[in-house]
Amino acid sequence: MHRPLSQRRPPTRRQRGLTLIELMISITIGLFMVGAIGYLYLTSRGAYRSNAALSRVQEDGRFGLDTLMHDARAVGDIGCNAAATVHGAGVLALPGDAVSGQRVFSGPATELYGVDASGYQFSGATSNFVAPTGAVPPAPPWIAGDVVQMVIPTSKPVAITADVTATAAALADNTALLRQGDVLLLANCVNAALATVTTTPVGTGPVTVQINANPLPPAAVPQLTVATHASAQRVDAVTYYVGQFPGRPWPALYRYSATYNTAEEVVDHVENMSVLYGVGTAAPVPAATITANGQWDKVTSVRVSLQVLGDEYSTAASTTAGFTSVSLVPGVAYSAPDSRMRQVFTATAAVRNRLP
Repeated sequence: MHRPLSQRRPPTRRQRGLTLIELMISITIGLFMVGAIGYLYLTSRGAYRSNAALSRVQEDGRFGLDTLMHDARAVGDIGCNAAATVHGAGVLALPGDAVSGQRVFSGPATELYGVDASGYQFSGATSNFVAPTGAVPPAPPWIAGDVVQMVIPTSKPVAITADVTATAAALADNTALLRQGDVLLLANCVNAALATVTTTPVGTGPVTVQINANPLPPAAVPQLTVATHASAQRVDAVTYYVGQFPGRPWPALYRYSATYNTAEEVVDHVENMSVLYGVGTAAPVPAATITANGQWDKVTSVRVSLQVLGDEYSTAASTTAGFTSVSLVPGVAYSAPDSRMRQVFTATAAVRNRLP
């Protein structure tokens, strides 16, 4: 007996899933795709990190050079950039630069002085430069590279509103925020003298600054008058060197102030510095040559090279062949101790106050 068509069930179809082979093929394709995406990600991430590291190295190098070059150009400034006679010791020299019984910088009393490195890495004890260990806060020790000291103005010239006396100087303003212990350069276009601020003046407006001419008596005081357009500005002896605090991962370029007995970090990741000095049109030479020839008062240009260290490792060993200077050990190639990125930055500054 046949069932009516309405009661007949449609034939069933067997449901089939993925076979083992199809599943393995799908997984393999997926793994290839994940691997390709991962490779692209890692490659892009590595390129980004390398570019970021290079940018940091270049920024550090430019900033360090700009800061040092700015000070180098101001060496020997006497207010109006004229060939004035500096009374006292005959040169601009800051008194009282001793720390803990040792001179922080034992070079001659000139506006510009330097010390050569004896090699790429060496002990600071091989030179007459002593890291300012008595500074507050404590200064890092000198670890490598040349050292250069410059006596420079650290404030703008301010007009003197009354004739200078042996104990006081009336200034048009105190925007430099002078304080006790600051060294003032009092100058016009003919004479100049140094004096020490004995009392911290109050306010930023017109002020009369109490001064002490000792130990450099300003023989030019009678000539520093309002009629001769005399001016006053703060000066300081600043020392640049490469140092590193114990336990800190990176060396840095430091700027030490003799007036305030402090060392401040200019920029980190600087592991070496070479400084050469030019006299007239002659090729630049290291500090030892200038010292041997007695030419520190004749230096007209300063060339500085900073070797900056990156914080990223590369796949190949890093060897710096560009950092060459007669102040380093001749014929000795420098091989970097690791594969971090390194780059050398060089700039030359004319000591504009000594140019003819």
